[in-house]
Amino acid sequence: MLGRHGQRSEVQLGEEAAEAGDVVKEAFRPGVRAATGISAPGMAGFRRSHREALAAQSVAITTGNGRPITCYADVELACLAAGSGGMAAMRALVERELGQLAATDDATTRLRDTLREYLAHGADARRAGAALHVHRNTVRYRVQQAEQALGHPIDERRAHLELALHCHHVYGADALPGSG
Repeated sequence: MLGRHGQRSEVQLGEEAAEAGDVVKEAFRPGVRAATGISAPGMAGFRRSHREALAAQSVAITTGNGRPITCYADVELACLAAGSGGMAAMRALVERELGQLAATDDATTRLRDTLREYLAHGADARRAGAALHVHRNTVRYRVQQAEQALGHPIDERRAHLELALHCHHVYGADALPGSG
């Protein structure tokens, strides 16, 4: 099952990863390990996935977790926190997590800023509205619009979304792919 940006849904990814892990356990000799990136189309996607696999490999080696396979999707936030991948990894996160919310028009900027404030205020529409000088119902409406643009509820990948919003807020257009 494919989700936005041609990615598989988290549920199916989990099932596939479990199956892949079983295959890896059976196929690999003891001590052999693998690391994977997130698949993406084209040569640029292949290069990105390869960089991600190298970052996942670094985590596996550093932590000595002993798992037969380490998926970048499972360790992405730790990689970013450690500085693995640099700006390219941060831009990939922003592109993947924000999707349509990375657009630069005024309406999308307003949605993105509202969502960031809403999450920063513990998902409290009243407090976010006060910070933005708008009514709480306006905040709720914009959050609903943002969820539609994302294609999923904000709580589905909240930590990833908050980090992407924060990076976009701090770096602005430099957080977007193709800006570096």
